[in-house]
Amino acid sequence: MVKIEAPEPTMSANQQGFYQIPLNPQPGVPTLQKPMAPNEWIYGMCGCFEDADKCCIGLCCPCITYGEIAHRMRGKRTADYNRCCNGPCWGFFSLMFCGASWVMGMMQRGEARRKYNMEGTGCGDCMRHFFCECCTLIQEHREIETRNQLLVPANSFGYQPVAAMSYSQINGVSSK
Repeated sequence: MVKIEAPEPTMSANQQGFYQIPLNPQPGVPTLQKPMAPNEWIYGMCGCFEDADKCCIGLCCPCITYGEIAHRMRGKRTADYNRCCNGPCWGFFSLMFCGASWVMGMMQRGEARRKYNMEGTGCGDCMRHFFCECCTLIQEHREIETRNQLLVPANSFGYQPVAAMSYSQINGVSSK
C-alpha cells in the first residue's frame, strides 16, 4: 500500500495575510484557516434613546422587546409575528415577577453574539442584563434588526421573469 503525503500549503509574499479556504477540501490535507475576529457592536449601550419607538416599548414592556428579538434571531418573517402572544414574550414576562428575567436576556444576548460573531463575554452579558435590562434589550433589538437587514440579498423577491416585449400598432398597422 502506497502512502500519499499531502503537499505543504505555501504562500507567496503577495499572499501573506490572505487565507484561502478550498472549495472541495480533501481529507487529510491541511488547510489554512484563520478564525474571524469578533465584530464590534454597531450601537452602544447608551444609544437606546436614539430610536424613540424601540425605547418606549423597551422601557414600558421589555417582554415585547425580548419576544421581537427572539423572533428576529430565528429569521422569521415579520408578518408571522404576533407581538404580544408568543412564547418568548410570555416566558420573559413570567420571569419578570420573580426578578429573574435577566437570565433569559443574558442567554439570548450570548446567542446573538455567537450568531453574528460579536465581541463580548458571558460575564458582560450577565452584568448588562442584571443592572440595565431595558437599555441592553433595546441595544440588542436595534443591533439584530440592522444586521438582519444587512444580510438580506438585494433581490429578496427571487427571480422575476421579464415580460415579453410588445410592439405597438402605428395607424392600425402592426410592425413585424
